[in-house]
Amino acid sequence: MTEDTPKKQDDTSFASIKETFESIIIAFILAFVFRAFVVEAFVIPTGSMAPTLLGQHISVTDPQSGYPFKIEAPKATDHNLRYWATNGMPSPMGASDISIANRYTEPGDRILVLKYVYPFSKPERWQVVVFKNPSAANHEYDGDPTENYIKRLVGMPNENLQILRGNVFTQPNDQPDQPWQIQTKPDHIQRVVWQPIYHSQYVPLK
Repeated sequence: MTEDTPKKQDDTSFASIKETFESIIIAFILAFVFRAFVVEAFVIPTGSMAPTLLGQHISVTDPQSGYPFKIEAPKATDHNLRYWATNGMPSPMGASDISIANRYTEPGDRILVLKYVYPFSKPERWQVVVFKNPSAANHEYDGDPTENYIKRLVGMPNENLQILRGNVFTQPNDQPDQPWQIQTKPDHIQRVVWQPIYHSQYVPLK
């Protein structure tokens, strides 16, 4: 009886390792299936939807007023941000320029996208949508057809669009005599996108 004990322990350990390995493989398979057909995570690449959704950004605090704010991380194609990174950027509260050189760049926000939802519900204006680069897919220029675009849905099918002073106006494209209608943002979005130009709690020292 004593001689059989190590063999039984070895068999039990092997069975336990096998079950663990099988569980890990099944978990990976389910994760890939879930990602491909149900939900996928995306990272916001740019600040085009700031401040509701931020791309790579830098957190800044005005040393004169204590006002905290975030700006998009400088990129080679953005001349203003490159200039500010070198020479300092103006504070939203009107104090002296703030240096953002050698600051830590924070990653973009993450979103979870529910796939294959539109066969069951129609898209709505102001929803966040993810789609592939359409120009590259149509070979209109040498872009990356696998590149993901993360944008907010503004225009709906069969309508004309105008943007005047930051407001979105729409008109049915088959009814040019109809007046243009303003499309207001939902309250929870509008509250976030207001840009303060003065705040009595953040008065500059000089």
